[in-house]
Amino acid sequence: MDGILKNLEITTEEKIYCYKMKADHYRYISELKGGKEKAKDAESTIEAMRLYKDAYKVAKRNMGAVRPEFLAVVLNYSVFLYEIADDENKALSKARRAFDNAVIDIEIVAEKELDEVNLLL
Repeated sequence: MDGILKNLEITTEEKIYCYKMKADHYRYISELKGGKEKAKDAESTIEAMRLYKDAYKVAKRNMGAVRPEFLAVVLNYSVFLYEIADDENKALSKARRAFDNAVIDIEIVAEKELDEVNLLL
């Protein structure tokens, strides 16, 4: 799939969606296996980590903090870090940072809309 994504002319949103869905697939495999096979070094866990990182990098570089695609990647990546990779600190930090940035962006968007309304009035 990675080779296909690199060669296809698809939008950034579609690329992020594909990476996230594939990462989710491997995360679910890790969840189903449980025990030693759910370990950090299990093939499905390693692949999920790689794909979530790829999706996160592309989303962070190309999207605003309040875009649903970005927030979905951060949410799923954080769940993976917390439940599968057993990295609670990184999971909470990543989720908190995304939340804080989204709140800031929402305020900026609201201010711009307010200015536009004032100009129109």
